[in-house]
Amino acid sequence: MQDLRVDPSTLLIGLDGCKNGWIGAATELGDLTNVRMIKIRRFDDLFGAFGASPGVVAVDMPVGLVNDGSRAVDGAARKLLGSQATSIFTPPERMLLEFASLNGHLQSPYPLSYLDSWSAVNDWSKNFLSHGVPQQAFGIFAKIAEVDRYMTAERDPRVHEAHPELIFREMNDGDQLPPKRQPEGVESRIGLLADSMGVDVGPLPIGGDNSVRSNRDDELDALALLWTAKRIATGEARRIPEVVDFDPVGLDMAMWF
Repeated sequence: MQDLRVDPSTLLIGLDGCKNGWIGAATELGDLTNVRMIKIRRFDDLFGAFGASPGVVAVDMPVGLVNDGSRAVDGAARKLLGSQATSIFTPPERMLLEFASLNGHLQSPYPLSYLDSWSAVNDWSKNFLSHGVPQQAFGIFAKIAEVDRYMTAERDPRVHEAHPELIFREMNDGDQLPPKRQPEGVESRIGLLADSMGVDVGPLPIGGDNSVRSNRDDELDALALLWTAKRIATGEARRIPEVVDFDPVGLDMAMWF
């Protein structure tokens, strides 16, 4: 089973998926104002990206997958988020992810095209799991597979699943915010990050792989995840569910905020 102990080392990282890679925000424990940001192509690239091994990583991607049905943590998160529940995607079952991976549908270039790969995965899921796969959800299957391969092999206790909308809700005393791509949503999130982290979040320099494309909301989400990484390291973070819920390979299925 996954070791749940946390090594509170000095390097903290918040990691968010973006168009064709990942964007990470890092800082030292005790000084959230000195933030570095970087883009990477693959999840595995994270562990040397900032020149040191991280103590805590908060990532906006599922950790732990069920064989059948849905994860309890996703339902709990949707309840908390109310009208913003649609921001919680249902992760694929492990067998669905394995089908997609083994048949080349999670790699680029795709066997035929992105739409053909989605169609093949969608049809297989309907035939064997009695449900389809939304196109938008299929778009993150490859990143889910990256994290799952790493965590299944390494059982790394430093890596924690988190969700930016839960985090911003926590920063905002439990109240919901406007949608993150609306101007008022952007401004409210910038204000919350400034108040919570004491950092000027308007635009920070971003190093790393310049071919990786990110949006402003990806950057803000990475910073929110960094805030949660700090809270995990110091024992302040909350998690749902509170009771440990292991998946069939022993990974803890929880969201931290």
